[in-house]
Amino acid sequence: MSLAIPVGLLADRWGRARVFAGGHVALLGAYVGAGAGAGTVATTIATLVLLGAFYAATDGVLAAVVSQLSATSSRATAIGTAQTVVAVARMVATAAFGVLWFAVGRGPAVLTVAAVRTVAVPLALWAVRDLDTGSTGEDATVRQAPQLSGASATAGRTPPRSPARGADEE
Repeated sequence: MSLAIPVGLLADRWGRARVFAGGHVALLGAYVGAGAGAGTVATTIATLVLLGAFYAATDGVLAAVVSQLSATSSRATAIGTAQTVVAVARMVATAAFGVLWFAVGRGPAVLTVAAVRTVAVPLALWAVRDLDTGSTGEDATVRQAPQLSGASATAGRTPPRSPARGADEE
């Protein structure tokens, strides 16, 4: 939970698709840490931090992406549907991983999933590469947040110059 806000800020600044994919890279690192079998305290802590980073970079960012892509009138339904699909997919993936673990053992199962993820993450990032661009083609990472209006928003600040005014008019 302590990573959710910083990762959300990063997603707003750097792009949701990139942060979402980065979360899956963190999960890949967690799989490698778990599959390495080192069993040290440092490896365990690093694996848990990477797992936390995965959840921070995917759960909240997914809701933001769904909000971006859905109509206002059905936004809550869209977010709920997306979260349900993710939960069912995780349940199926967990069962499949359990079967793989049973069939080949812990280490090979974890490393197999890590290998598949190594291929899947770049493909997924390529598939969602346009999520962070607006309909005008403007990069979402450079769009400015709306400015507050009113006296409280400008208190103590010099108002911005109008592009129409020249330097000699000031």
